[in-house]
Amino acid sequence: MNMNAQLEAYLAANALVTFDPGLAQAERQDALDMLMHAHGFASKSYDSRVHWKSWMDHYRNRLEKHGCQQLSLITEQPRVITSAKELQSIAATVVGDVGTVALANRVTTAIGRVRKSQYADRFFSNGKSGGGLSDFLAVPWEKERSGELLLLVFGMNISLSVETRDFDFWTQTQRDMVLRVVGGLYRFDRGVYANHRESISQSLKSMTLAHVKAFQL
Repeated sequence: MNMNAQLEAYLAANALVTFDPGLAQAERQDALDMLMHAHGFASKSYDSRVHWKSWMDHYRNRLEKHGCQQLSLITEQPRVITSAKELQSIAATVVGDVGTVALANRVTTAIGRVRKSQYADRFFSNGKSGGGLSDFLAVPWEKERSGELLLLVFGMNISLSVETRDFDFWTQTQRDMVLRVVGGLYRFDRGVYANHRESISQSLKSMTLAHVKAFQL
C-alpha cells in the first residue's frame, strides 16, 4: 500500500507540509496559517540562509507561543555529508528517535519528492563557491485516535565550503557539505491557538509571503 496516497501536501515558503486524512479542513487551515506566520516572524529578524540557527529559534518560538507544546527535541551534532542523497537515510534515523514511524516516513518522502521536483534547485542546488546550499523544512501532521494533533518539525541546513589548491599541472578541489538539523515533535492545542487566530490572520495580510502551493506527493 502507498502510505502517502491520501496525504495532502503543500509547499509553504521553505517548508513542505503534509496532512494525514484525519485532519479537518479548519485544522489544516489553522496549521498553515500558524506555520506561515512563524516563517514571516522569523524572517523579519534573520535571513534563514545566513543565520539559520537563529532563524529556527525564532520560528519555533512562534510555534510554542501559538499552541505547540514540545514533546521531544531533535539534538544532532553537525555532520559532513558527501551528497544530498544521504539526507533521506539520515532523516529516517533522526526522526525515528523522536517521532513515530509514520512521521519518519513522511519526512523522508518529502525530501525525496522535493529533490525530484521542479523546486529542487531552490533547496538542493549545487554551489561552486562556499555558502548556503540548502534551507528546508519538512512538517508532517497527524491526528491521533484521541483527537490530538501532532506535528514534526524537521529543519535542515547544508552549508558548502570549497577549498581549491593549484599545483603545477592540476587543480585539486575539495567540497565539504556540512548538515545541521534542528526540530522536534509537538502537540498542537487549537484551544490555545484560538486566542491568537484573529491576530495571526490580520498579521498575515500585512506580510509579504510566498504563496502556499499544493504539492503532489
